[in-house]
This record gives sequence, C-alpha cells and structure tokens, in this order.
Amino acid sequence: MSDMEKSLSAEFDTIVKAFDFDGQMATKCRALLAVVDSEMDEFAAYYWDYWVSFGNTEQLRNPDYIAVMVKSTANYIRERMRDIKGTTWREYLKAQIIAACKDRVPLGHLLAASTRASLRYFDIFDAKLEASDPKRDQLMKTVHDFTSMELAVTSACYVHYQFESEIGSSTTEISEHANILRQQAAASTAVAQGMLSKASEVATASEQSAVAMREAAQTAAGLIRTIEDTRTE
Repeated sequence: MSDMEKSLSAEFDTIVKAFDFDGQMATKCRALLAVVDSEMDEFAAYYWDYWVSFGNTEQLRNPDYIAVMVKSTANYIRERMRDIKGTTWREYLKAQIIAACKDRVPLGHLLAASTRASLRYFDIFDAKLEASDPKRDQLMKTVHDFTSMELAVTSACYVHYQFESEIGSSTTEISEHANILRQQAAASTAVAQGMLSKASEVATASEQSAVAMREAAQTAAGLIRTIEDTRTE
C-alpha cells in the first residue's frame, strides 16, 4: 500500500469514528439493514434513476448496464451497513470514485445522488413502521449519520484521487483545481443540508430528531471543509 493509500485509509477511519458518536454505529447500521434489506434493490434503482435522468452516455441508456449497476450498488450498501468498519465497501467506493474522476463527474453530482437516495429510506419507514413506533426516530437518526458519513467519505476520496491524478500539474493549476473542488463541496453540502431538513419535515420527526439531523449535516460540512483545507495546504 502506497503512502497516499495509507493516508486515505486513515482518513476513512477518522471519518467513520467521527460519526460513531456513541460507539454504536455498527449496531445501529445492522438494525437499519434489518428494516430496509428487502427493499434494497428498489432503493438502489432509485439511486440510479438520478444518473439515468442525465442520459448523456451510451452506458446510461443501456438497461442491461443499469441492471448490473443496481445489483452492485445494492450489495455495496448492504455490505456497508453490515460491516461499517470493514474494507469491502471502501474498496468498492474508491473504485467508483476513481471512475467518476476519470469521467470528470462533478463532486456535486456524486453528493446530490447520495443525498437524494437517502430520502427513500423515509418511504420505506412509512410503509413498514407506525408513526408512533419508538424505533422510527432512532432509525431516522441512523439514516442521517449514515448519509452524512457517506458524504464526508466521498468528498475525501474524490479530493484524494483528483489531486493524485493532477500531481504532475503546475502549482497554479493545482490551486485553481482545489478552489473548484472546494466550491463544489460547499455547494453540494448546502444542498444536502436543505434536502435533509426537508426530509425531516416530510417525516414529521420529533424536535430531538431534527436537532440530530442538523448536527449530522453540519458535522459533514465541517469534515469536508477540513479535508479540503488540509489537501490545499
């Protein structure tokens, strides 16, 4: 493993730990999986609807390709919920982000796709849980911690591979590229915060849940800024 890969692995560990507020993230994620597992393929399809809506590549217009990606994404999410501290889901995520960097997919689109998909969890809760079910609030908090963590990890990974691919560029070019990444991350985080707040209204969560959601989104924003500032320095 190269020094850069070791550095990225350490960042993964730091981010996961930062969102593991009470040391129960793994347990909470498995509890969430137990509720949404049977809907995971539909959830993954909803995620890919975002990319299909662009329809700007031959692959995105190929139903067979989309079907394969839906299955792959569903398995990735299952693995991440099943073993949040494991390495399998990290390797999958890194491969996806490397491909996105090569295809010049904006960071903002990656974050928007994940945030949009997270709203689908609330539809699943509505279908499977009573509004008064005490598990509902806890599951909602887990969704927001889980999603915010993914936004932070995705941003860290994206910035890492963008800088790695641009390592031969001049100092000026790198600086300009870093500014673009910073603007994308800031704008995407703002969108994520707005969407998460809207999700809270739709789901009619308790005041305690709403506070937890805002704190999770703010933590993600802070982590993204710290990661990018560190990369720039």
